[in-house]
Amino acid sequence: MLGVDVNLSGVWRWHPVLGWTQRPGTGYEYRVDGELVRVQFNSRGFRDVEHETAKPPGVKRIVLVGDSFCEALQVNLEDTFFHVLQRRLNEASRDGSRWEVVNLGVGDFGTAQELLALRQYGLAYSPDLVLCQVFPLNDIGNNSLALATLYRSANDGYRPYFVLEDGGLRPASAQSLGGALRCWLASFRLLERTLLAVRERLARFDPAADEAARRRRLERLGFPPLEPLLYTFVPEPEQIAPVATDGA
Repeated sequence: MLGVDVNLSGVWRWHPVLGWTQRPGTGYEYRVDGELVRVQFNSRGFRDVEHETAKPPGVKRIVLVGDSFCEALQVNLEDTFFHVLQRRLNEASRDGSRWEVVNLGVGDFGTAQELLALRQYGLAYSPDLVLCQVFPLNDIGNNSLALATLYRSANDGYRPYFVLEDGGLRPASAQSLGGALRCWLASFRLLERTLLAVRERLARFDPAADEAARRRRLERLGFPPLEPLLYTFVPEPEQIAPVATDGA
């Protein structure tokens, strides 16, 4: 009612469909290894320039979905891999066509969010090719309700999921009631972020107890001795159930 919304961090803002995007229309500058990096997010909340929805004549489009490798906050936009790809494709073009790469990648996204971003925004750009960037560690866990909250990401409560049902994908949430309240009440989102900040601050006073609780949950799921991230590389017959089924 007062026009107040919640930012999940200095970079991300809550999104009712995707869980979060970058903060639309914002930007900042900072230094990485002494080099000035300029970060700018477009009006739809992605790290890219503005793109017309309708594809211009003579243009071929690649829509890119992914996570922090696409967000690429450590380098300037012209040095991101998707801008390098666009530049090299145009340099190699022999038929007079022009290539355009549209980036929909956001840090900490899982594959479910990437599919939703493609549906919500990407297909409207009439792509000739869809490119999905995968990081074969937490991306696997980010697709599984059974693995939710095991990767130390404060965003897991906001993350949308899919579950397999009757041969198709059914939307799911790790917090169905919380997800509904977030969509309807900005005040709930603000209260939730405040409580999370308090919890994180309290955990700093006793990190051993916080880690012990996490280890107990991992043991119940059958993870020890390896961390969940590393089970991505365990041979398939030896993978534990949450990775072999939900993670796949």
